[in-house]
Amino acid sequence: MDKKFRTIWFITIAAVLLLVLVILLQTNKTTPPTVDNPTQQVDAPVTQLGTKLQLVSLLAPSADVKTAMDTNYAPYLTPQLLAAWEAHPSTALGREVSSPWPDRIEITSTTKNTDDSYTVRGNVVEITSNEQEHGGIADMYPVTFTVSNVNGTWHISGYAKN
Repeated sequence: MDKKFRTIWFITIAAVLLLVLVILLQTNKTTPPTVDNPTQQVDAPVTQLGTKLQLVSLLAPSADVKTAMDTNYAPYLTPQLLAAWEAHPSTALGREVSSPWPDRIEITSTTKNTDDSYTVRGNVVEITSNEQEHGGIADMYPVTFTVSNVNGTWHISGYAKN
């Protein structure tokens, strides 16, 4: 029994060591470095904001506008810009009439200002039910955003309708 026990013990230890070796080799594998595309990260809050514009009716009662902005815009704007838009909805982006309505923001350029700030230019594309069904654009207008890195996350910190 003693010899059988030693054999089982040796096989168990060998199996554990082999498993540890495999795990170490897997974790030490060199993987190609991931290349972060800063432009995509900077453009993301602008593009994502564009998908929310139709959900904020700027002509609604002020309490409803504030609630809609908090719900739909807060993830993409700095708190300062969100507060400014909530205080003065006429300076904000959103749905101004029932039709056409803002459908998206198409980015035309992204320019680095500093390591923590970019200027993003684009167009707000508006559609009606006709364009929604058949494609196309009812209207569009140019906009410019300042996108800033706030605690490691990109947020829209400035806006101008051109």
